[in-house]
Amino acid sequence: MLTSARVCSALLTFALGALLLAGCKKEEEAPQAVPIPTGAPAPVKATEDTPQAAEGSAAGSAAPAEAAQAQPVAPTATEAPKPAGPPPSIDGCCSALTALSKDAKASSTVKAKAAVAASMCTSTSKLVKEGRAPRSSALAQIRATMAGSAPAACN
Repeated sequence: MLTSARVCSALLTFALGALLLAGCKKEEEAPQAVPIPTGAPAPVKATEDTPQAAEGSAAGSAAPAEAAQAQPVAPTATEAPKPAGPPPSIDGCCSALTALSKDAKASSTVKAKAAVAASMCTSTSKLVKEGRAPRSSALAQIRATMAGSAPAACN
């Protein structure tokens, strides 16, 4: 009876292994390229002068159809406008962390956390200024390093 149980478990193991091997050999479809628009969309004027408006109503019913075709298409929701000007910096947070690491009233654990966060802040601030790292994620990293005792400038 012991041998039949061993044979059953061996057959079951073999069958499961064969199913696993057969399931892994499925061919995957090649990934399809998704077109991504480049460049900024053309600015749209609030009031556009069309040639039909200057001619008057001589064009008849063809003027509204041509005017509708002449209007540029509004940008889609997937295109995000780029902010104008330099990206915001986190220098205020870095200076507050440096001051906290040297504060005589702060506990030794807070000073140690502030020193680590200040060194991380100065290296991350360069990336934020260049626009290679978002400000929100840099500040979130600093707040996580401080573990609830971050200065108000880092919020």
